[in-house]
Order: sequence, then structure tokens, then C-alpha cells
Amino acid sequence: MVNRKISPLEASNQGEKLDPNFFLRLKNTEDYFKRHAEEDPNFYPNYEAIKEINTILLKDELSQEDILGAVEIFNQTTSKPHHNGTRWFDLSLHLRHIAFVYGLEFKISKGLTIKFSGTK
Repeated sequence: MVNRKISPLEASNQGEKLDPNFFLRLKNTEDYFKRHAEEDPNFYPNYEAIKEINTILLKDELSQEDILGAVEIFNQTTSKPHHNGTRWFDLSLHLRHIAFVYGLEFKISKGLTIKFSGTK
């Protein structure tokens, strides 16, 4: 596995890149879970997870190892009680997309776990 760090906005795989609003959506997702966690404790695990994920992903340069770490946090949270709504599913799609851009392939299981399926 290639593990060199590159800018997320420069990473590309088969012509796919991240759009400029990708990280804004991640930050908005964190804000969403924070607001809801203040009212409903079911959202708290999601909020803690997206905070950790954003700490990893909101850097100037990322590696495949960073992406795998973010996916692991998502999967650990998914395996525990949490709010399993559309915003959580959307986060899984975002993680799968950034992984693809960095040359990693994942599938999303019915249980919403992100499963590694190879490199590109």
C-alpha cells in the first residue's frame, strides 16, 4: 500500500477528485451531530466519531493510513448504539469517496459497515 501524504484536493483516482465543498460538508456534519447530541443522547456517539474523523481528515495532507483510521472510527461507532439516520449514511458515502480518491476501494454493507475491498 502506498502511504505517502498528499493534499486531498490534489488526490485523484481514475479522474475522480474531491469537490471543493467536501470538507465543508464534513464540518457541517459535525455541527449537525453536535446540535442534536445536545438534545438527544443517541446522537452523542455520532458526534464524538465525526469529531475524531474530522481531526484526521481536516489536514493539509493525508495518506491512505489516515483514511483507514477514519473508516475504523466510523465502523467502531456503527457497531455500537448510535443514531443511524440518513446523515450517518451520508458520512459513510463521503468516507468511501475520499478512500476511492486515495486509491482504496470500500463497499458499504447492509449494516452500514464500510468494508475494504482492495486498492486501485
